[in-house]
Amino acid sequence: MAELAAALSIQAMAMLVPGPNQFLLLTLSDRGPATRLSAVVGIATAGLVFSTGACAAIYFAGEATSERAFLLLNVLGSLFLIYLGARLLVATAASKLPDERMPDDTPRRQLAAFPSGFLVNIANPKSAVFFGSVFATTLPLAAMTPPDYAVVVLLFFMNSVVVHGAVSGAFALPAMKTVLRARRRLITRTSALVFLVFGVATLVHVALKVAR
Repeated sequence: MAELAAALSIQAMAMLVPGPNQFLLLTLSDRGPATRLSAVVGIATAGLVFSTGACAAIYFAGEATSERAFLLLNVLGSLFLIYLGARLLVATAASKLPDERMPDDTPRRQLAAFPSGFLVNIANPKSAVFFGSVFATTLPLAAMTPPDYAVVVLLFFMNSVVVHGAVSGAFALPAMKTVLRARRRLITRTSALVFLVFGVATLVHVALKVAR
């Protein structure tokens, strides 16, 4: 239990460090609760994939297969980050930022936030490092049974939902939204650059791993 509590605490602290996930939630701060929750669940689901893959790799000793699957997901997520960053830069350059008061009554708009959250986090090197090192080494995964894995994976999923949900909620506070709106163009450009840098860096990392 001590190892589990320590790993969950480390995950919570790591999730509070600024990165692509936080910048995505920042860009969604003017959306409604359902859209923001959809993005949060998408982020947490990517973590679910990472944690499940780490458990499966240890249980089945299939590290090579898991690594190839993760590399593919990294590429897809990186391409989405590059696309998202480029789209935001084009929008700011053309003075066509999305309507900051866009209503949140369309299920399609709400559901679209889920793959955005998933793809941004699946390409997030911070998440890959956490689940490939801290998660896999802090917890006694080799001594666990499949039911234990299920409980651990669910706990880390819920931890992600709670922490990212709190961050998203903080960004959506009226006082915070007033500040964010005043600096909306700067924040959008900064977010775009973060997405582009992380996307390109992850693609380079994957290319180097494949070339070895």
